[in-house]
Amino acid sequence: MGAVEGPLTRSRIEAFDQTVDMLTAAAAHWRVRAALLERAANAYVDQMSSPSGTEWQGQAAGSAVQMAYADKTAVIGAVGHAQQMADVAERGGEALRGAREQLLEAIAEAEIDGFGVGADLSVTDNRSHNSPAERVARQQTAQAHRSFIAHRMVRLQGANETIATTLHAGAAQMAGMAPAHWRQPVTEFARPVPATTDATAPAHTTTDSRRGAIQAVNSRWKQEPRLPRPDDPKEMTEAQARAAWEAVNADIARYNARCGRTFVLPNEQPAYDACMADRGYLLERQAAIRARLTDLGIPVEGAELPTPGEGAPPFPTPPQITGLTKTRRGAS
Repeated sequence: MGAVEGPLTRSRIEAFDQTVDMLTAAAAHWRVRAALLERAANAYVDQMSSPSGTEWQGQAAGSAVQMAYADKTAVIGAVGHAQQMADVAERGGEALRGAREQLLEAIAEAEIDGFGVGADLSVTDNRSHNSPAERVARQQTAQAHRSFIAHRMVRLQGANETIATTLHAGAAQMAGMAPAHWRQPVTEFARPVPATTDATAPAHTTTDSRRGAIQAVNSRWKQEPRLPRPDDPKEMTEAQARAAWEAVNADIARYNARCGRTFVLPNEQPAYDACMADRGYLLERQAAIRARLTDLGIPVEGAELPTPGEGAPPFPTPPQITGLTKTRRGAS
């Protein structure tokens, strides 16, 4: 969330109603996103357990489902945290509204009493005085108004800073609630490695040359060229086609675990986009192998890829709230 540094001025105090509206909207946003997140987590586990409604079995399936349930546990905790953040935003908006109204009332009382209240909340007397005694009395009244306005201003500042600190801390805590493997370096999104076997790998292809990777060089990400395509499925024997089918489904399992997850850290977005670009290749590869197996009279069932954009990110970024301020000593 953004922060506007500097002391409170009259215009900023009057504009706090916009901050209140933003906090109210943020509370509604977090509640909606928490509900979407919970549904997305359940759908994620269902997709891992039974891709496209077909039960998935095998070692890769067991690992993927186990990871999905672990992720769901973390996500459910994040759902509760998002709801707590919504409560903080809602209560904070109410507290700011009350403090703002009380401060504006103090300003109005001074003005009704014949004093002017400046942009810096200074109080000056607008009346002429007929005697020294009257001038002294007005000065004392002006000081009383200054003190009352300052008291109300401190309350507004305190409420504002408390809410801002709580929301910033809550947002940081939410980012830390992502499952551990979601917080791996961006290389976690390296292009999927086809789990080819000696039966399906081209003769000129080695294990090292089949490995796609994103490497860090001088704090920049360098992506290796796209992997060479394996043999044409149309030319595979039955044994090769069966092995290739197992391999492509294992690739899809890894894709689901990486690209199909519902939370992406901001610094991972470019590599995530590159990972998503492999969706078309995997679909094409799976369809070609399925067609070959069908030609050979072998019935097959396998995993499907999640559609990009399905489900909502579990840790939504809170809306920018520019009204929350931080007072800086000596700022003007």
